[in-house]
Amino acid sequence: MSATGSVLLSIDNLITLGIILGITISIGMALTISIVVIIAMSGKAASLTIVTKKGKLAILIEYWIEIFAGAVLATLGLLFLGANI
Repeated sequence: MSATGSVLLSIDNLITLGIILGITISIGMALTISIVVIIAMSGKAASLTIVTKKGKLAILIEYWIEIFAGAVLATLGLLFLGANI
């Protein structure tokens, strides 16, 4: 098979492919973290409306939701960091 009939990957094509891959990975990570934040905020709002009448319980639930959401975001960040290294 001759070189003119086959598709050759040049350095320019590989650089472009690498840039596109980096952009799509970054967009995917940003979307994932944004979706987790939206889910956490909506869950927090829903759970606080359920226990609004009980003041101390509502504050306790709010703190636990914030701690859990922070831990989930930190875990996702570490997983994404590990995937890129």
